[in-house]
Formats: sequence, C-alpha cells, structure tokens
Amino acid sequence: MASNDFDGTREQLEAMRPTLKARQRREREVIRRLTRDGYRDGTFYTTACPVQLEGRLPSGEAFYLRARGTTARLDIGAKGGTPEDACRYPSWTKRVQRWDWPQAGWLEPVASEALLRELTAAYKNGQPTDTVLRSLDPEVAAVVAEAKAKDAVVVTLDRDLLIRGEGMTPEEALKRFAAEEAAKADKGLPDS
Repeated sequence: MASNDFDGTREQLEAMRPTLKARQRREREVIRRLTRDGYRDGTFYTTACPVQLEGRLPSGEAFYLRARGTTARLDIGAKGGTPEDACRYPSWTKRVQRWDWPQAGWLEPVASEALLRELTAAYKNGQPTDTVLRSLDPEVAAVVAEAKAKDAVVVTLDRDLLIRGEGMTPEEALKRFAAEEAAKADKGLPDS
C-alpha cells in the first residue's frame, strides 16, 4: 500500500468519527435499557459487519446475538456460562432472515435491542430451537481458505471465526508476530 493511501484512509476515518461516536452513544443507551430490565454484562462486541451483542438474560443464561448480511441469530447458553459457550454450544438458537444484503450487518443498536427482545420472548415462550448447521458466509469462507493456504494469520473481531479456530484476536496476532520475530532474531535471520 502506498503511503498516500494511508492519508485517504485517515481522512475517511476522520470524516466518519462523528457518525461512529453517535452510534456508540446509541449502543450505550441500549445497554443501559437492557441493564435496567435485568440483562447483565451486555456488550456490543462489534458495532457492524457483523453486529454482535452478548451478555446474560435476566434469567441468567448467557446469550450471543449476531447479525450479518441477510441473517441474524440468537444463541442462548447455560446459566452461569459465557457468551463464547453460548455461541459454541447453544442450548437454544433461533435464526431470522428478513433483510436484504448487507442490511443485517448494519442494524442500528435499537434494532438490535428489539431483535434481542423478540428472540428472547420466543425462547421464553418455548419456541423450538433451530437445528440449522452454521456455515460461514461464502465470501468469508473464501478469504479464510485463501489465508490458510498462504499460512497467513487471520485476525478477526468476529466471535464465530474465533470460536471455530479460524481466526485470532488482534492481541493474539501481535503476540504471534513478536514470537516469530524473536525466533528469527535467535536464528540470525533479517527482520521482515
């Protein structure tokens, strides 16, 4: 990437800053309402593409809500479990497909809250769990496959990829890079 490409990116990010800050305020308002209504540990894990909201239901079960592309789903795990466990081994899950591409990945925080409440009500009312096997979106699967073929590090904030072992957090990637650089230094190889 040419150095002047960073200037354009920086300018775009600066132009987006007010919009992102406003969205974060709306996310905090949603978390305050959910907390007021008995939900605990609510967090927007990512803001968009995908939207990921996790925490605990008022009844204590861990939940993980994810919306991307045309689909959203709510995974509910065991009481006392973690959102990661709810995503990995849900005791109940419900999928909703009602958006045009890529609208689900850009749900507004209040729409995410409404969806969480709608699907939580379905869970409480005893609606059966969806048994659809999860699969990565085709474009995401292609990127992951290409990265693996090149023995590249896949860094993601998408909890689905992390749980499948197909990605790592930025912190893990930095640790891996530091370890690789240290190994090169020990062998007397030049830095990359």
